[in-house]
Amino acid sequence: MDGQYRLRVNDLDTSALKVFSIVVVYNGMKWLNKCLESLEKSDYPTSIIVVDNASSDGSQDFIRNNFPNVTLITSPDNLGFGRANNLGIDRALKAGADYYFLLNQDAFISPDVIYKLIDVHLRHDSFGILSPMHFAGDEIQLDYGFDALLKKFLSKDYQKIRRDCECKLYSIEFVNAACWLLSVHCIHKNGGFNPIFSHYGEDNEYTSRAHFKKLGVGIVSNTRIIHDRPQAKYLGSFKKMTDYEKIAFMKMATDLRDSSLVITIKTVWRLIRELAYNLLHFKLIRSLAVLSGYIQFAGKIPSIMKHRKLAGKSGSFLKA
Repeated sequence: MDGQYRLRVNDLDTSALKVFSIVVVYNGMKWLNKCLESLEKSDYPTSIIVVDNASSDGSQDFIRNNFPNVTLITSPDNLGFGRANNLGIDRALKAGADYYFLLNQDAFISPDVIYKLIDVHLRHDSFGILSPMHFAGDEIQLDYGFDALLKKFLSKDYQKIRRDCECKLYSIEFVNAACWLLSVHCIHKNGGFNPIFSHYGEDNEYTSRAHFKKLGVGIVSNTRIIHDRPQAKYLGSFKKMTDYEKIAFMKMATDLRDSSLVITIKTVWRLIRELAYNLLHFKLIRSLAVLSGYIQFAGKIPSIMKHRKLAGKSGSFLKA
């Protein structure tokens, strides 16, 4: 961390603002040591909560033996990303956390990233979700998914964001939850993750709900985490393609900014558009996946409508 920045962040009262880092783990031995060590070396002190989703690779024993200061919550079942994070958020909320730093098991932070995010949030407290810059495992290139989000939502500022030498805040429609800083105000107002999503889509729903509740979502330049995941997305099997399509429809249906009528029009139009495109390009398997995903989505509509009502309330999906 550069000297000028250290002088500024040292003005923050680290005894007054309690930060809890939450890491959801499932068979994450490949990354655990580096992930948790990076949190322990944070310039801004943070308590660490790990929620283990019934790992079978020795992750739980590894944490107990090597990271005794970490609070370990074990689940007998794999709860998925959102519901497991909710357990950690509940624990941190009861402990009086001011900030909730969510980090993927395959991600590692630079020592100054929590400091920088808090410093920016204190000057822009209408934002509920802040995320740093996500770099790939080679630590040089931006993570492919994060890079795609910048180009999609912040194309005019794309080059500027990459070159910033100061921490600047950019409002964005969505950023994935590989690394988020959530304020306690966001937790009280927006709640936890929607349990209707088991894996993938839960961060899309959370950010759309934040926007609905007038909580800003932003990325902060001149910050850095490493997201050590494969730098391409392959859907592969028919099941994965079907799940992808189902989640795409569910993300549309859970957006509180749209009425039921608008959602119906959007989802039916997406079905027609995707079927037409794939059939015209002779992608029969993908066409079947789109149709299968829509049918599975349609079967969940009663549950989706129930969860939409819950999502509109303050502190939704949390027990604390």
